[in-house]
Amino acid sequence: MKLIIKYCGFASLISLFWLASAMAQTSYGIWISAAELQELPTSGAAWNNLKNEADKSTGSPNISNQDDDVNVRVLAKALVYARTGEASYRNDVITACMAAIGTEQGGRTLALGRELIAYVLAADLVGLPSADNQTFRAYIRDMLTETLDGKTLISTHEDRPNNWGTHCGATRAAIAAYLGDTAEMDRAAQVMKGWLGDRTSYAEFSYGDLAWQANPS
Repeated sequence: MKLIIKYCGFASLISLFWLASAMAQTSYGIWISAAELQELPTSGAAWNNLKNEADKSTGSPNISNQDDDVNVRVLAKALVYARTGEASYRNDVITACMAAIGTEQGGRTLALGRELIAYVLAADLVGLPSADNQTFRAYIRDMLTETLDGKTLISTHEDRPNNWGTHCGATRAAIAAYLGDTAEMDRAAQVMKGWLGDRTSYAEFSYGDLAWQANPS
């Protein structure tokens, strides 16, 4: 499951253009919808692995730790809830999403990009209660521009065409979709087009070690 989150930054970024068109359909789901999950089996190795993770104690969220596994467990609980409707999983997700707020402090934008996206996707799947949702929406809005170690989620996405930028871009897109912010999504898509090679769309990346990012030429 951790590998899914490690690489969902890239996969989610590739889906930016789909997200831009689908985000107005609030019942559709950011990454996957409850309706789509209903088509998937509740038996077999994949389901067993997912449910085994979901059945573990949640633990304490720590967004400042880029290797923290709690976010993956929370997403697993959200997926199982969306498929089964068992309320205990939803309750765990709600508690974790609220507990995650503020835990980015002291970390870097790489950790924010890697960790926060799972909480956004999980919140989308379970549907937070109204008061909690207002708090969560305000929090993730702030996360677009909070400075961590001299950078923000947005500045990292727009400066770094490596794993830092793609993780932050995926989280940026997920936040935009959750908030229904079309302007933010459009900007994220514009940067993504540049990352894919369309320098007329965006060309303001700052390159470093090319082992970790696209060749600037």
